[in-house]
Amino acid sequence: MKAKNRTCVCKLILLMAVLPSAGCTLKLTTDLTKILKTDTPSQLMRSEEAQQIATRIGEGMGTKIMEGEILAEDMGKGVGEVLLKPKRVPIIEDPISVELIEHNGRIAIQNGNYSAAISSFKRTNNRVRLEEIALILFDQGSTDEASDLHYYLAEQGWPLRPPYLLAKQIEAEGLAVITDKALKEINPEQYNRIYTRSRYSLLDTIPLEERYVRNNTLTRSEMLRHLRGVPLIILADAYFVVKQHAYFLEMVTSLNHHNLVIALERELEQIKKNRTIADRLNYLPLLTFIEDNGIPTFTHGPPPGVTADRTSPVIDFFSWDSAIAEKAAELLRQGKQVIIITGATHAAPAHLPFLIEKTTGTNPTVVVYNAGQWSLEEILEGKGVAAAGQLGAWGINEETALMIDNDFYLTMDFPAEDLRQYIDLFNLEPSLRGNDHSWSYLPSE
Repeated sequence: MKAKNRTCVCKLILLMAVLPSAGCTLKLTTDLTKILKTDTPSQLMRSEEAQQIATRIGEGMGTKIMEGEILAEDMGKGVGEVLLKPKRVPIIEDPISVELIEHNGRIAIQNGNYSAAISSFKRTNNRVRLEEIALILFDQGSTDEASDLHYYLAEQGWPLRPPYLLAKQIEAEGLAVITDKALKEINPEQYNRIYTRSRYSLLDTIPLEERYVRNNTLTRSEMLRHLRGVPLIILADAYFVVKQHAYFLEMVTSLNHHNLVIALERELEQIKKNRTIADRLNYLPLLTFIEDNGIPTFTHGPPPGVTADRTSPVIDFFSWDSAIAEKAAELLRQGKQVIIITGATHAAPAHLPFLIEKTTGTNPTVVVYNAGQWSLEEILEGKGVAAAGQLGAWGINEETALMIDNDFYLTMDFPAEDLRQYIDLFNLEPSLRGNDHSWSYLPSE
C-alpha cells in the first residue's frame, strides 16, 4: 500500500486507541474517506481496503478488526506492543468481522498464543476451535487451562468428542502437533462403552454460520456428480424414514457401474427376505435394483444370534467397525467403489469414518440425512422437522446438500408416522418404555 495510505491508517489506529471500546462508531479521518471514496461506515467495513487494513499493512504491521474496533499489534518489527487488548464481548455475527477474527485466532494458535486464540473464538462462538485448543493445552501440560475450557464448553452443552478425532483434525489443519501418542489412540473398551451415547454429529465439526453455509451449499444434482468420483461412500441410515430409502436408490442408480460394491447391515439382509416389510419401509425398490443389476454386496453387523438391544454390553462396536474398515481396504485395493449403508451412529465422525480413513488412507464421504439429535419421543410428538430454524433460513432444504469438507449433510424431516409404523412392524413398544434415545441399528428378528 502507498505511503499516503499508510499515513491515514496510522491516524485511524491512533484514533481508535483513545476511543471508548464499548459500542463505539468509527469516525473516519478526512484523508481516509477520500481514499476509500465513502463516508458510510458499513460500506467501509466491507471494502477491500478495510480488509487489507484488517490483515497486514506494510512490513511488520498487523491489525485486526473486531466488531468495529481496530487492534494494532506489533507496530513495527519486533515491538510487540498491543494498543488495545481484546476483551470479552458479546458473540459477533457479522460475516466480515467473524472471518477476520477467526483468521487471527488461527494464527494465534499456530504461534502458541492460546489466550488470544481463546478470546477470538469465544467472540465468534466457534466451539469446534475451542475444543481443539483445550486438547492442545492438555497435550502441553496446561491441564488447568484445558479444564477451564472444557468446563466452559460443557456449560454451553457442547458434546465433547474423543481426543483421537480432535488430534487428527488439529494436525490435518496444521494447528499443532500432538506429542502424547495416547491421545491419538483408540481404547476399544471406552469406544464401546460410550458408542451409543455419542451426541456429536457432522454439524458439530464446523463453525455453523451463515457465510459458511451459503458458500458450501450445493444442489442434490451437484452432489450426485461429486459422488461419482468418490472411492468410498457411507450412507447414514435412519431406518424408519421411508423417503430416505428413495434417496438411497437415487444415489445408487447414479453410481451404477461394474466396479460398485455395496455393504448392507445384517438385519437389512434379513429384511430382503420379507417383501412386505421391505415394501412398507421403502427398501424394496433399492434392494430389487441391486439384485436386478447384479451389484455385489457384503454384510456387516453383530454376529448372528447376538441381541440387537442397543443397551447390550455384548456388542463389540469397535470390532464391528474395524471389520468393515478392513473389508473396505481390501475392496479399494481391487479398484472397487464402495457404498456402506449403516446406522447413523456408526456414521458419526469418530466411529466408522475415522477407522476407515485410518485403515485405508482414504477419507470416506459420509452422507448424513439430518444430523438433528431428537429423542424418539420428540419425533413421535412431531418435532422431527429438519428444515426449521436457522439452517432453513439460510437456504437449506430438501433440494440442497451442505458440503462439509468431504461429507454431505442433507435435510429431511423425520415423520412421526414413519416411526410409529416402524415400531409397530417390529413390535418395539415394550422395549421403548422409559427409554430416551435415538436409533443405532435395526432390531434382530
